[in-house]
Amino acid sequence: MIAYFRLRVIQLHLPPLRERRSDIPLLVSHFLDRFARVGKAACRMSPETFALLEGYDWPGNIRELAHAIAGALALAEGDVIGPDDLPVEVRDAENGPERGIYSLPYKDARRICMDGFTKEYLHRALVSTDGNVSRAARKSGIGRQYFQLRMSEHGMTAAQYKKRLYDAHADAGGKESGE
Repeated sequence: MIAYFRLRVIQLHLPPLRERRSDIPLLVSHFLDRFARVGKAACRMSPETFALLEGYDWPGNIRELAHAIAGALALAEGDVIGPDDLPVEVRDAENGPERGIYSLPYKDARRICMDGFTKEYLHRALVSTDGNVSRAARKSGIGRQYFQLRMSEHGMTAAQYKKRLYDAHADAGGKESGE
């Protein structure tokens, strides 16, 4: 209890992010800069993506926004983050479930969901194997050629994931064990 009163020198009331939407552009810029250093060139948001970020209520506040930006950076193809790179709850929030993916014909909605799942699955498999396609395919229980076909359909290359490993190594000082 003593530690609580020592740490509680100043009390601040910070309203939730949904009540401070004007802070979102600054926070997005901060997170783009912060996470870009982790192995990806500078990215920017498309206007549609930015509108979705500003329209979402952010029940998880700034931490949820940070995770959404980090995930979008990981999934973005190229230097522009599009709406499809955002988490599904952020993409569908503005329209609500009646007008979101559930308003599409079943086949179209299923294709969109499966594409998103496949892209995320490939991403995680490649991250967990540091871009080693053979290991990622084996770990996934599918053939390497099929895995590579799915990667190419989503514009993914093993080099993107190997570069992350190289960049992380370089950020750590580039020292090999035993040096």
